[in-house]
Amino acid sequence: MTRSFCTLFDVNYLPRGLVMWRSLRTVLPDSRLWVLCMDAATKDFLDGAAEPGLEPIALSKLEDHDRRLAATKPMRTRAEYCWTSTPALCRYVLERNPTLDAITYLDADLMFWSSPGPLFDSLGANSIQIVPHRYAPQWARQEATHGVYNVEWVTFRRDERGLAALFWWYERCLEWCYATPEGGRFGDQKYLDDWPERFEGVDVVPHPGAGLAPWNAPRHRLEPHGDSVTVDGEPLIFFHFHSLALHEADVRARTLAALNLPLGPRLDEGIAWTSNYPIGDIDRAWIWRPYIRRLRTAHRETYVREVTSLPLRKILAPLAGAARRRMHAAKETVPSRRALRNGRSSLEDWDHGQAPEMLKLVRTQLEAPDIVPPFRGFRYALERVLADGRRERPLRLLDIGCGVGHYSELVGRWFDRDVVYFGSDASAEMVAIAEETWPGRSFTQDDVLKSTLDYGSYDVLLAGALVDVLAEWRPAVDALLGSSAPYVILHRQRLARGATRVRRASGYAGGETFRTALSEADLFAAVARHGRTLVLRLPIEPGVETFVFRRAAG
Repeated sequence: MTRSFCTLFDVNYLPRGLVMWRSLRTVLPDSRLWVLCMDAATKDFLDGAAEPGLEPIALSKLEDHDRRLAATKPMRTRAEYCWTSTPALCRYVLERNPTLDAITYLDADLMFWSSPGPLFDSLGANSIQIVPHRYAPQWARQEATHGVYNVEWVTFRRDERGLAALFWWYERCLEWCYATPEGGRFGDQKYLDDWPERFEGVDVVPHPGAGLAPWNAPRHRLEPHGDSVTVDGEPLIFFHFHSLALHEADVRARTLAALNLPLGPRLDEGIAWTSNYPIGDIDRAWIWRPYIRRLRTAHRETYVREVTSLPLRKILAPLAGAARRRMHAAKETVPSRRALRNGRSSLEDWDHGQAPEMLKLVRTQLEAPDIVPPFRGFRYALERVLADGRRERPLRLLDIGCGVGHYSELVGRWFDRDVVYFGSDASAEMVAIAEETWPGRSFTQDDVLKSTLDYGSYDVLLAGALVDVLAEWRPAVDALLGSSAPYVILHRQRLARGATRVRRASGYAGGETFRTALSEADLFAAVARHGRTLVLRLPIEPGVETFVFRRAAG
């Protein structure tokens, strides 16, 4: 079945539009795309390119057809006029092609990784389809100003319900469509907020692989799958490369890229690029770098010079962020040699008031555990262990450094029949609060550096951010990886970009702890030393990952 799409862009976005279309055509060969060319250069190129299935539309042609749209042009910026034109373009394509059953608008800065067939399956007999932002918690506040849904994929069926929504949206955008949040509106996008209540037949896309973007990627579990990526175990359908900017790889850009700052430039394919969101190394390797590669090819083909010099704000912002982090680090005291030698995170601190503060935090997180990245990472890691081999009984899991015992609650919710939970912690106060908070669950006081427990009697050892708070990390890592337990999950493990580093840091309730970041060389040397193999490596947040290691058979 032929699927019909439309989009719009000018010559600056021409390379991105080509990448979007060709990726869509690869995963959905029987598709058509109408492109509203926002300038003559785009129309000339697309006419000459003669892309199969693509039909360019001159902006003048749409404006002649829709004089009301054209009348708004003097009052809108270039971007605002593009937004205003979006529903007008959808109307135009449906009116000029009376045999079309439906039209789907696409943003030009998407790239498709697999067929959008599951989205059309989800649409079913509905008439309208929209995609939620699904903001990660750290950016959830943007929903209030930028909307619940993103105008990146919007489908209208040619029926009474679909056309009613399209015409309503068209009228609202003619009335007001500006880039400044005002009166509950923002561009063409905030108008979609109440569509599930305002209109009948609205499908809100549930698929996690639709509309993956820098603002929601941290809340999802990503994993490579051949030449593609899965999102929470489902195929990635399309990624939205919002806020991507390309820059000259000059000395300034290369210098900043070498610093690898969270919002600093990255250097790939001979191009420096930035985003308004921090991009982790794994997302960069699996998603952003392949897109940059295709974009570079499209630049050469179109002769479009989208690459610009790195603007001053893109230089100053990451440097200012680095300066703030250094100032924060400067306030933390260097651990004494005795503390390093003793290898502990001031047990007195953990036993005086930190447990209640920790419990307060995790109670809030447990209200919606599926959107908490560490909890999602734990769930996926344990699912991988469960799927890794045959079992004749529930797995015995020991949570070493269990804190207030909140992972016992996650095991109870998600793995009640498959996993038996045990918790241990060096802090008497932590153990006492865990026993009080989760009655009927097993907790014991025990120190990983001088443990009296038989680790080999458990199937899985879970160490969540445990090595991070120990100055003497080597014996802890050796105790975990050298045990006879079949599986070890190093969960939320902080990694250093260079050598392993240890420093003091503030903890809960004004206490102190250590911040230990392992180098990959030290970690995997220990893995090899103890004959472990890597089963899973999962990013949790920048610089923090979860690892699952299996003990060699025999």
